[in-house]
Amino acid sequence: MSHWSSSSVRNRGSPVSRAWQGSTVPRLGAGRPLEVVPPPEIDDVTGLPLVVCPHCRDLKLTAFTCRWTRNRGNRFFKCPRNEDWVANRCGIIMNQAQYENYLQGKNDAVSALMGDGAPPQLIEEIEQVQLEVSELKEELALVKLGMDEMKKTEPRKKTPCVVVFSVLFVVMCIAWAALK
Repeated sequence: MSHWSSSSVRNRGSPVSRAWQGSTVPRLGAGRPLEVVPPPEIDDVTGLPLVVCPHCRDLKLTAFTCRWTRNRGNRFFKCPRNEDWVANRCGIIMNQAQYENYLQGKNDAVSALMGDGAPPQLIEEIEQVQLEVSELKEELALVKLGMDEMKKTEPRKKTPCVVVFSVLFVVMCIAWAALK
């Protein structure tokens, strides 16, 4: 078994258990403050920019290094919605070479759209609009993440049927107790 197993006996000396020794445990039922951390702009390992997912078009791709035997050490870029065993998941995942080709093709398309003979004012306007669109997409992604967090933390409301059946059950219990 690994030195860093999940057993509480084995974790007494682990950095994780030492970090929890001086901290307070949050109370149950206490609401967690909503804190949305924006995703990074550039991958810290490869230095490649993290662009918006071409399929979802509202979340930036995330980068990770594979630890499986076949692809160990390879860098991959995927949509945050690309999760196993989830319905309606995004299928975007690229290795580093595919991602570099995707970025190169995207840059070629933008330069072809602008053209070599385009006036500098038009190029500046296009770049400004692209910047504003990317900022709006980031804000939209933050709003969506906030809504997802609110859905997770909001308590479920009881339906009228559950309330009626609960009241009837209590009345029946009282009537049954009165008959005895």
